[in-house]
Amino acid sequence: MQQGNENRIRGGDLDGRPGGTSRRRFISSALAAGVLALGAWKRVCAAGLPIAHGSDHAFLGLVPFDNEPSLRQDEMIGAELDARLFTNLSVLDEQKLVVPADKFYIRTGASKLLPPAENWTVRIQGRKETELLTAQQLESKSLPLGACLMECAGNTRATGFGLMSAANWNGIPMSRLLERVKQLPKQILISGFDQYASPSLSSVAGASWIFTPDQLYANDSFLATHINGVRLTADHGGPLRLVVPGFYGCASIKWVKEITLLDDGDAESTSQMLEYAPRTLQRGLPSLAREYAPPRVEPAAMPIRVERWRIGSELHYQVIGIAWGGREVETEWEIQFNPDAEYAQIRSVAALPGKYTWALWKHAWKPIAPGKYSMRLRPRDPAVPAHRTRYGHYVRSVTISES
Repeated sequence: MQQGNENRIRGGDLDGRPGGTSRRRFISSALAAGVLALGAWKRVCAAGLPIAHGSDHAFLGLVPFDNEPSLRQDEMIGAELDARLFTNLSVLDEQKLVVPADKFYIRTGASKLLPPAENWTVRIQGRKETELLTAQQLESKSLPLGACLMECAGNTRATGFGLMSAANWNGIPMSRLLERVKQLPKQILISGFDQYASPSLSSVAGASWIFTPDQLYANDSFLATHINGVRLTADHGGPLRLVVPGFYGCASIKWVKEITLLDDGDAESTSQMLEYAPRTLQRGLPSLAREYAPPRVEPAAMPIRVERWRIGSELHYQVIGIAWGGREVETEWEIQFNPDAEYAQIRSVAALPGKYTWALWKHAWKPIAPGKYSMRLRPRDPAVPAHRTRYGHYVRSVTISES
């Protein structure tokens, strides 16, 4: 089914490569003082122990993750429902966590039958009246809405965890779009263009989702018009796509064509909702939309690269990762290297400002011996909901040949 067209959030420049040296080094004195200014970034934990710049420090390269596929990243493969673009998360650093628009992940590409953007209209079907708005009219109401993250519900090891990105958005808040509705309905059906020239080998056609007004308003939902300052391309859902921060990308419908106000509250789940029910941790296949639990992205964390360093005559390692999920990104995490090891607190975290964003963390590590290590994270607070992280969905492993 359409990524809900599940593409979401990217932005900024990722102009570095995993093998770069100086841009990977950390400034320890400022971290210790807790005063490092990172432009748009905020330093959350200043007492960390990242590997610092020094005349006797040499970056030796990256340690590959074990048993993960070799994928083409940062470029589109396939077409229409079978289109994919996997974001290369390994190049993120704390000053550039906004993904460029052309590298923002794609779970479903544009249909070859998609009408031209200049002729695009959105129908708002009310109780008694119908309103037809052009894309140009809606774009004139577009506002800068800041950064937010999107993750596909099918973001797994098989995809290199590359179905996730964060970007800066412009759009029309749903609360503003529907402000003329005097009495809000019980449910709102948002539907996108859903006709394709070719059958799919991997997805089910269907581009619609049913929300309660509170789900849309409380999650600061909006109709997006721009990503990182440029108009949405068709593959990213342009000219208009729904963005529901905090929900998996399947609920962020692309190519929005119709918004229907529903008063009975007993609407059946859409085909897209049913397709993504297992991946959004539903109980079975809810037949009614009101029985469908909100597809929230819970707090999560995982490594995105492991660096090798020579410091003097000794070999050291540094694990770089990201944390995301929830309205305010969780920044208190612990990491474990293998099931019998103790958890260690991560003390260096830089968060991208905004709601529903992500953070970069860094953890210096000295393996006790060569061998295989499985890296698992958990929130320091056991009350934080993080089901996917806790049951090992984001565990990644490396083999250390020398320590």
